[in-house]
Amino acid sequence: MRKVLFFMSLLVVTSFTAQTTIFSENFNSVPEGQVPAGWMTTRNPNSEFNPWATNSVNNNSLQRSCSVVLNWYYDYANLGTPQIDLAAGYYYSLSFLLRHDNGTNGSPIFSIYVLPATATFTGTETPVFQEQLYPVNDVTKTIDLSPFAGQNVKIYFRVKALVSIFSFTSIDDFKITQQTSLGTSESTIKADAGIYPNPSSDFINLKTDSTVTKAEVFDQAGRKMNVQLTHDKVDVRSLPAGAYIIAVETKNKKYSQKFIKK
Repeated sequence: MRKVLFFMSLLVVTSFTAQTTIFSENFNSVPEGQVPAGWMTTRNPNSEFNPWATNSVNNNSLQRSCSVVLNWYYDYANLGTPQIDLAAGYYYSLSFLLRHDNGTNGSPIFSIYVLPATATFTGTETPVFQEQLYPVNDVTKTIDLSPFAGQNVKIYFRVKALVSIFSFTSIDDFKITQQTSLGTSESTIKADAGIYPNPSSDFINLKTDSTVTKAEVFDQAGRKMNVQLTHDKVDVRSLPAGAYIIAVETKNKKYSQKFIKK
């Protein structure tokens, strides 16, 4: 009987951590100078260089990656994925390797956008991730895509120069994983985490047993909204009335929950 109970317990623990890769691209089989089938790339038409493209130059430990060179004032380049279907009821995570060589004269801005698959990307949307690039070798970036569950999306990378510049940026090992059941940290969320009041007309309070490190709000189209987090409270007064998703991270948990703005 003990063996049976132990085996059943092991199955339960395993189910909490099961993950499936639903989309991946390592660019190794893509011909030099091209992007994978279904991907798109555009850039400033006045640039002297090509858009994002697969190459094996300056990759060091990366066998082959997708790279772009920026070479002038306000130069920019965009890279977009094919449609990716994120089924409802799961947690999703995007991870990829990033490498950047500043070259000369400053650091560009690196942004990631997640849009409905039918939307047209312009570069004026609100990014889900943005940072200024400095020299880095093969650092792994991870983005939570859980707020977009239940949607068909495309993911866009954008690199934009702020000054006259010559720089080299690469991404590799692009992967989206689907967590098929609640992870250990999320399994106890109802007991010690949540939001209130819901609906709310002004502030969302975050109930948690540890310090909140990040809180983001997304509308039903997956656009990141401009809200202010102060300690364990999110100011939603500026949001139009409607339904939203709030994604919360603490020191030992992360969760997403739908709320209504009155």
